Amino acid sequence: MSAINWKRGLTIDIDPDSRLVYSWDMTNWFGEDAVILTYELIPEAPLTIPYQARSGMIVSFKVADAELDGRRGVTLRVTVDGPAIQQDDRTVYFRGRHQ
Repeated sequence: MSAINWKRGLTIDIDPDSRLVYSWDMTNWFGEDAVILTYELIPEAPLTIPYQARSGMIVSFKVADAELDGRRGVTLRVTVDGPAIQQDDRTVYFRGRHQ
């Protein structure tokens, strides 16, 4: 499992044939007291998300169908409670590269 340490414009090079699980910890984003109410992963075509799961404040997913030399985003939109209900989204980019 590969952890995502988000920053604006983050681009991760992935082999188009790989099926790695990425994990995104929302604790740094919303704080220790937050609880995820809902989340949605929104891939930019042709990317797909064949697997996704949530455990506590961590959202995990696989990215498939990355194009060689293509750079496409996956946006995570999340709604949390604590101390107030908040919604935000962030995007990470995946670029197909043979490893």
